[in-house]
Amino acid sequence: MIRARILTVAGIVHLTMAMLLAATFLFGQPAAVSGEILGFTSTPLPLPTDIPAPTDIPAPTDMPVSPPPEPGSPAPDVAIVKSASPTEVLPGDLVTFNIQVCNEGDATAASVIVSDKLPSELALVSASASQGVVMVEGDGMRAELGALLVGECATVTVVAQVRADVELCAKIRNVASVGNIYSDAMVNVACLLPESGRVVPLTAAAGLLAVGVGLLVVGAVLKKHR
Repeated sequence: MIRARILTVAGIVHLTMAMLLAATFLFGQPAAVSGEILGFTSTPLPLPTDIPAPTDIPAPTDMPVSPPPEPGSPAPDVAIVKSASPTEVLPGDLVTFNIQVCNEGDATAASVIVSDKLPSELALVSASASQGVVMVEGDGMRAELGALLVGECATVTVVAQVRADVELCAKIRNVASVGNIYSDAMVNVACLLPESGRVVPLTAAAGLLAVGVGLLVVGAVLKKHR
């Protein structure tokens, strides 16, 4: 009888403990951390890291610009004048070209170069200059005069020969230059050869034509009066 009571009490104790454990499991205190559901805690998201501020783009540097020349600043002014002698020639004659180069500015003109390429009707005989160096280049010449001071002039002399096969009545133009500045001289070939008195064929033909027309007109007038 006592054993039965002991067993009964022990059973009640065990049942009570089991119920307490079950109640604790089912109806225990809620999770202390907010956001936890059914025992699972939410993982906090990492805070966004600071985005580095954009670095300043360096402003473009200004390209060095040469200052414009001041108004009225000294500058050279090279002028060129060319002449021929004689201006009336025959085949085989010599003709002399004088090229005068002057600095009319108010500053020294450096490295002045004169170029003269002869036309096909002329053959170069000689070339010289009052200063500097002259070089022959085919049927032309190149005169390196060097520097010209303010108001200073230099002269280049070119001697050429009129070719024997040049056409009568031809006009020969010879051009000289200093940089992009040009000057020319004209030479006229005579239309009459003094040795034989022979004239240019076209001129003779024109004269004969005029005489022939005149004779025809006179003949027609005389015939009408008959």
